[in-house]
Amino acid sequence: MFVPGTGTPLQFYLTNELHASDSTFAYFRGILAASNIPGCLLYGYLCRRFSLNRLLWWGTAVAVPGLIPMAFIHSSSLALLMATMSLTWGFANAAYIDLAIRSCPPGLQGTMMMLVAGATALLINGGDLVGSRIYSSSATRGFLYCVIAATATTALILPAILLVPRELMATADGEPSPAIDAELMTELSEVPPQQGNV
Repeated sequence: MFVPGTGTPLQFYLTNELHASDSTFAYFRGILAASNIPGCLLYGYLCRRFSLNRLLWWGTAVAVPGLIPMAFIHSSSLALLMATMSLTWGFANAAYIDLAIRSCPPGLQGTMMMLVAGATALLINGGDLVGSRIYSSSATRGFLYCVIAATATTALILPAILLVPRELMATADGEPSPAIDAELMTELSEVPPQQGNV
């Protein structure tokens, strides 16, 4: 996700405004990464019971307000507590990756995951760049503006879900989808058989 606030702007805020040690930001990032795991595990359990459509809406709806507590970070210890906000992101991130895998042609899932990894790196670094500009726009409220921007960009995912074709999200993981299966059979019947070496 494009989140202009949890990277470089937060590091600036912790070191410049709160005078926290450099290790505080490192601990924050570690807790943030580890906090994704329970959400991913929960997604793994629920994805076989509910349609992707529901899971996308649920995950994004929980992720949007998950960023707001960052606005109330006023100490190093509170920053480390707020790092657990990633509990709300892990579920949503798993749903987005599920959507990406369902969207790609059969046999290209590995390629899709490389594209997702590359796009994620671009989004993270782009968020740092934009967030740094937002942070430096105000000496007193720069970090608050970053939190607002991060919440707004995450909220924009909700209307984007409406653009996803319904048949991609209509089923739970492992459930057959008649529309997708018919399209796949049509594509496979158009592929010419491979000729062996003579």
